Amino acid sequence: MVVPLFKLHLRCDAGWSSLVARRAHNPKVVGSNPAPATTYILFFLWGICPFFVYKMNKDEIENIVKPVIKRHECYLWGIEILRGRKRPTLRVYIESEAGAGIDDCELVSKDLNYEAELELILGDDFILEVSTPGIDRRFFYYEQLKEYVGEEFKIKLREPLDGVKNINGHLAECKDDFLRVETSNLEYKLEFNEIEFCKLEPNFEKIMKESEHGK
Repeated sequence: MVVPLFKLHLRCDAGWSSLVARRAHNPKVVGSNPAPATTYILFFLWGICPFFVYKMNKDEIENIVKPVIKRHECYLWGIEILRGRKRPTLRVYIESEAGAGIDDCELVSKDLNYEAELELILGDDFILEVSTPGIDRRFFYYEQLKEYVGEEFKIKLREPLDGVKNINGHLAECKDDFLRVETSNLEYKLEFNEIEFCKLEPNFEKIMKESEHGK
């Protein structure tokens, strides 16, 4: 399994008339004049954000973005919806079998800017960010963990378990919808829906050694 060493990130600020601007080939659309960096920041026309972020439906958003991502031979790794003071942020993480790159982020972001349905859910003024999950990736689905048995994880539980809410441990097993995590002195058997946050704690020394052997 190839894991990218860097987290690639693309950010797009979309305003109330951004859809019109995009269709009019606004010169600020990503890709027209890229900067020599792995982060792109785009600004469209300003707008007023209707304050109904709580109505956002994650499943609906996933159904909208999945086919767009698939068109570019990538797949959805996960999404995050953040409620900001002025406007919400939609973070879309993409991956591919070969390892998604900045070009993939750019293309997916550009296409998602034409998805008017996102504006119906998020409001006319929202921030779109398209990234690769990176080496220290967050996990959004139970199935994603199966390829990472044996790795170290940082886990935050939704509710404390025996007074413990944060667990740093070794993923020993994924079986029957449960994951078994071992720490230095305890073992936890968890369901994925008990987990609020699950992130890989990469062993950089191991990665560098594997990289050297692969040369």
